[in-house]
Amino acid sequence: MASTSPNGGRPAPAHGPAAARRARAAAVLGWLALWQLAAWAVGRPLLLSGPVDAAASLVSLASTGAYWGSVGLSALHVALGFLGSAALGCLMGAAASRRPGVRVALEPPMLALKAVPVACLVVILLLWVGSAGVGMACVAMVVLPAYYFSALEGLGARDRTVERALAVMGVGRGSRLLACSWPGLQPYLAATSRVTVGMAWKAGVAAELIALSGTTLGAQVYQAKLLLDTPALMAWTVTVVACAAVSERLVTALVAASVPWARRLAVSLAVRRGPAAREPGTVLWARGLEVSHGGVPVAAPVTLEAAPGDPVAVVGPSGAGKSSLAAAWCGWLGPSAGECGPDAPLGLLTQGTDLVDGLTAEENVALVCGDAAAARSVLGRLLPEGCLGRPVRGLSGGQRRRVALARALAAPAGPLVLDEPFLGLDAGARDSVAAAVRGAARTRAVVFLVHGPEEAARLGARVVPLSPAAGA
Repeated sequence: MASTSPNGGRPAPAHGPAAARRARAAAVLGWLALWQLAAWAVGRPLLLSGPVDAAASLVSLASTGAYWGSVGLSALHVALGFLGSAALGCLMGAAASRRPGVRVALEPPMLALKAVPVACLVVILLLWVGSAGVGMACVAMVVLPAYYFSALEGLGARDRTVERALAVMGVGRGSRLLACSWPGLQPYLAATSRVTVGMAWKAGVAAELIALSGTTLGAQVYQAKLLLDTPALMAWTVTVVACAAVSERLVTALVAASVPWARRLAVSLAVRRGPAAREPGTVLWARGLEVSHGGVPVAAPVTLEAAPGDPVAVVGPSGAGKSSLAAAWCGWLGPSAGECGPDAPLGLLTQGTDLVDGLTAEENVALVCGDAAAARSVLGRLLPEGCLGRPVRGLSGGQRRRVALARALAAPAGPLVLDEPFLGLDAGARDSVAAAVRGAARTRAVVFLVHGPEEAARLGARVVPLSPAAGA
């Protein structure tokens, strides 16, 4: 029996990639039929050549070496101009996102390049680079502002949570860029590529046509127009459209494939660099530390010192300001009074876990510790072996929590700041976590941020109560 929709008994619509391909093919055939009907209606091939005549001309042209030489030469010009300018635009956008002065300085020329007509640009470039390089230069000028503004917007809008946590744990800027910044840019660059690749081909061929540069596609289009060979003109136009479509597919596929490649390269670089030396005996301290939101202190000033073998648990209810204290130790939130230290990398566990979703559990830990064997060892005490090689996006909340804890424990930093280490864990997982952090506290300074004294006792930590701010 045919499947029906729950509304009105009508057949359920087909979905899936195959159905989408059929729909696209039907749309293309429909437009080709409309084009052919229009050509028959006009009845003058000089004014409008139909797809049948254009296809015959294309087959004739494609059988010659000159055709493929023109395609290859224009493709080379477009590729060089596009790739070089896209890379430069991303670099300039990254610089502008970090330096407001650079952004102010670059905004006028980027806006001008966006608005200048291609014809005017070609004439200017002819004076600067000559006819041989005008196609490549024109493509570069058209592409540059698109990728500049895309990188600027993407870097400004990206979620910095994971990046900040990795920075606190001592992960280098290059690894953070590969693991976090570049994947965050991917949706923006993919959308820009889908628009810009076609623009690049249009600008490049238009520049070649105006400049009559060599045996390029643009020069061939001009020659067909000069000879009033409308079928050849249509064939060359179809060639440009096909080149643009293939190039767009290729570029967007490369942008998408670059994300897992970049993340794994970040891990490889960290492992190749190796683990940093841990400074023994480092203490974690606060002296009259007070943090505020909107000028209002969230808790009374805190004074404590955690040393190796003497862990401290800051105890307070939800909303008491425990995570704000952690942010002060991380340098994310400036104290409104007092001070804290050390000013050095920390092993950090936040309530949000802050993992790189595209990496496996083992890769997340190795990215921080720089030692694949150490990553497996610490994870093996907290997770089933089958979870170690799975991407963390496929793990449960409790499993992700334990990966984040393993990453903090494996970090080469001396002190540890662990915010709610039991959050979201069942009884069995709590036992393994408590054993792991008690073991770490024998040789490292640890501050736990927990809800109650019973959690502090389970962790073997000295209690420092978090009192409400004066007047609260």
